[in-house]
Amino acid sequence: MSADRAKAISTLLTRLKASAEPAPLPEQVPAVAGLAVDDDLFHGDRLLAEFVRSFLIWESATSRGDAAMLRLRRHVVDVNELRVSLAEEIAEILGRELPRADERAMRVKGALHDLFAREHRLRLDFIAQGPEATSAARKTAFNLMASLNQTPRYVAARTALLMLHHPVMPIDGRILTLLRATNFIDDKTGADDAAAIFEKNLDIDHLRTAYATLQGAADAMDAVTIKAGAKRRTKPSPSSKNA
Repeated sequence: MSADRAKAISTLLTRLKASAEPAPLPEQVPAVAGLAVDDDLFHGDRLLAEFVRSFLIWESATSRGDAAMLRLRRHVVDVNELRVSLAEEIAEILGRELPRADERAMRVKGALHDLFAREHRLRLDFIAQGPEATSAARKTAFNLMASLNQTPRYVAARTALLMLHHPVMPIDGRILTLLRATNFIDDKTGADDAAAIFEKNLDIDHLRTAYATLQGAADAMDAVTIKAGAKRRTKPSPSSKNA
């Protein structure tokens, strides 16, 4: 741990918390996250539910990802139907307002296909969980999720951090942009190196709250961008004013 880095992280998080609400953690939004034990879509597999939810939040505002999750729950019978559906059909269900809907649909489908091919079932709850799980077991679980076809590191890291309490930091392009905009890192620092800064200087509890803070701040940054874009689209052009 670097004292200077730890201080810089603390300063950053304090600054961000003052300007934006942290994103909710899974235990704070069970209905939206699809984590109910009797959830039909994922057959009660809470880990698999959060894994898929992480695909929807990757490179997207949390609220948009959760809205897409609710649409899945309304239009898809279960996770196996999701696996065998055409990517175009999945994208339409997710909603075109969700960024990179086509790519996201292909990634979700690819990961589920790979999981089924390896395990002959669509479940992740066989992974060791809870206080009894060793650090080695959690690392193995993270590596397994990260190795699934078309799974971004952010998705595996977010699921492992929030559900398995494995000390990895999810950093996607949105959060990377935020860290650069706040001058926490320079433009040459990539997502993996940025994640390592947090992983080396924070314990698991602080990693979880740090992620929630960064995700919430990135969501707020997105909201400002979307609002500005909407204003530009609705602003009449000079020619229309003179018409």
